[in-house]
Amino acid sequence: MDVAVVIPLFNGAKWIRQTLDSVFSQEHYPMEVVVVDDGSEDESPDIVKTYSDAILLRHPGKGENFARNFGLKHTTAPLVTFLDHDDVWHPAHLRLLCSILEQHPECPAAVANVRVFKIDNSLVLQPPKSDVVAFDPWINFPKNQVYTPSSVVIRRASLDAIGGWPNRFAAYTDVYTWLRLSANQPLLMNRSISMGYRWHENAMNINLRLKKEEIQRYFDAAMAASEDAVAHRLNVYPQDSARLKKNLGMLRPMSNILKAVANSECKLLKESALTLEESLAGESTAFIQSILHMLAWFLVPHLSMELLENRTEVVEILIEHWPKEARNTRQAIISSAFALNLLAYLYKGPLKIKYWKLFVDLIFVKLQYSLEQLNFFRQKNL
Repeated sequence: MDVAVVIPLFNGAKWIRQTLDSVFSQEHYPMEVVVVDDGSEDESPDIVKTYSDAILLRHPGKGENFARNFGLKHTTAPLVTFLDHDDVWHPAHLRLLCSILEQHPECPAAVANVRVFKIDNSLVLQPPKSDVVAFDPWINFPKNQVYTPSSVVIRRASLDAIGGWPNRFAAYTDVYTWLRLSANQPLLMNRSISMGYRWHENAMNINLRLKKEEIQRYFDAAMAASEDAVAHRLNVYPQDSARLKKNLGMLRPMSNILKAVANSECKLLKESALTLEESLAGESTAFIQSILHMLAWFLVPHLSMELLENRTEVVEILIEHWPKEARNTRQAIISSAFALNLLAYLYKGPLKIKYWKLFVDLIFVKLQYSLEQLNFFRQKNL
């Protein structure tokens, strides 16, 4: 099946050549490649012009979601994919995902597995194979389970049915799209890795999460997107009402936790953590982990080693003020990989007993959590 590639571009001179090279190296050659320049101030549009098979469109700097929708309207292929200007594909990527959709005409979209990389020469993609499984973004709702739009090929008819690529919900629009596309039935995922997601400090979602004044609006967009998507899901599966509304209720205390951490409001952190703990009562360990990983994702830029000079004392606040009565969530939040950045505090203040105490607490909680997980799997296998 023919596929169109839409690439939103903004000041991507460092990466756009490698991205386009990966597109034009595809074994399943795209019918259309449209690059939408969203007001770049560097030489990236000139680089795009050197590719004869790429169509360059100008767009007045309204943001990547508007650029995606603009590009979509200028393509006609029955399949479409939205590739970020800094990501890359293995040559077999489109062949595998388009084949999935051709073999499963009922499926709205196919998703590839992703490898995150920071340095160009650190990305090594082995030849991917077909390893297809059902993929339902609603299973761990409200946590997002699709790393990037670059990893998804969508059936145009399915996208048209939800009004095209949405412009609402800011940086959370892609998550909303996956939920809407799967409102009736699951998507399909190829578990074999066929694309590289470039992590860098200039990425939009990193910048949004770094700004105290933006992170709350970002999460508010996540809540609004989730609420809207749930309404569409319940039109098809009204029997899921109790579960989905309960899960929606988890977002408010999470929002308050972000606010508390950003503003060092320890009382609000304790109250919100207890509310979140209560809302997660009876849930599986895996689900609790997924929800806390979602919360951690919004905090990750504040904990990055590369951004050490600019970050707040987030780990310290979380470990000292997350109430011990909220046992399950405390274990999950501290055991999340991001908390290991506490090692940076030892580097920052190696002679401060306070930091060593925090480090010991962290190790103790992680050890306790690991032992509980081991016992759980042992009992499961008996």
